[in-house]
Amino acid sequence: MVVIVIAVVAVILGIIRYNVTSGGKTVPVVSSLDVNKISYVIDGETLALGDSLKVFGQPVYGDFNSDGKQDAAVLLVSNPGGSGTFYYAVLAINKGDKYVATNALLLGDRIAPQTVEVREGRAIYNYADRALTDPMVTPPSIGKSLWVNYNSATGQISAGTEMSLWSQELKMVQNSSSSVTFNYPDHILTNYISTVDWPPKVEIVKGPYTCAGVTREIAQQSICLTRESEGAAGSTYTNYAYALNKGDRTIIFTFSLRSVQCANYDEPKHSACDLERANFGDPGADEAVAKILATLKW
Repeated sequence: MVVIVIAVVAVILGIIRYNVTSGGKTVPVVSSLDVNKISYVIDGETLALGDSLKVFGQPVYGDFNSDGKQDAAVLLVSNPGGSGTFYYAVLAINKGDKYVATNALLLGDRIAPQTVEVREGRAIYNYADRALTDPMVTPPSIGKSLWVNYNSATGQISAGTEMSLWSQELKMVQNSSSSVTFNYPDHILTNYISTVDWPPKVEIVKGPYTCAGVTREIAQQSICLTRESEGAAGSTYTNYAYALNKGDRTIIFTFSLRSVQCANYDEPKHSACDLERANFGDPGADEAVAKILATLKW
C-alpha cells in the first residue's frame, strides 16, 4: 500500500523515477516533465521560476512538433521590478524525459490574459490590451490573439498569422439535377460557433438578380451576401445566403451558423466567447465560401 501511495504522489508531481543498469550498477533516472522545473529565456536572460517569474494559470497541452508527444503552451508573468508586469508566450517541448523551453514572445505590459488554446497543432494566446494612445491606467479592453508558430529545426517560436477558422479537409458536393459540384470544408474550428445547415444548400435561378444585401469580394469575384439573425434558447442563429451571377443565371448558397450567447459562461470562457465572435463576423463565413468558389463548377 505504501508503494502505491508513493507512485501516485510521484505521478501527481510529474516526477517519474525508474532504474537503468550502467556498468553493472543500478542508477536512478528522474524525468522532469513539469513546466515548473525548467528554465526560461526572457529577453536573452536564462531564468528559473521564482518571485520575479511565474507561470500564470495552468499550461495547455498539445503536440506542437508532430512527434506524438504532448508539449505545453505556457503563459509566463514577469515582475522584474518597478511598475511593469510583463506577460510572455512560450512553448515547453516534450523531449521524452524533460521539457525544453523555446524562446519567449512578449504579449504586453499589464495586459488582461484571457485563455490559451490549441488548434490544429498551434497555440493561441488570447488577451485584452489597451490602445497605443491609452495611458497605462486605462483598463485593457481591446481583444487580441497571438498565434504561435513552432520551428522544429531551430526549436524557436515566432508570431504567426491567424489560422483558418475552417478545417483544411474538404468534401465534395455533386448536385446531379443542376450539374453543380464544389468542395466545402468538413467542419468549423471554433468553440462557440457551430454549423447548423451544412454543407450549404444550392439553388440556381434564371433571370436578372438584384442584390438586396451587401456585395463582398471573395476569391476575386463579386458575390452578394444577405443574412438574418434570430435568438432562441440561449443562442443566436444566423442564416447566410451568398449569390453569384453568371450570365443569365444566379447560383445561391445558403447555410446557418449557431452562436452561443456568451453571457451563458463565466470567466474566462465569457471573454473567450466574446473574442471568438468578434474575430469571426462576416469574414469567418466568407472564408468557407471562398473555399467553395475556388472549386465550384456549374
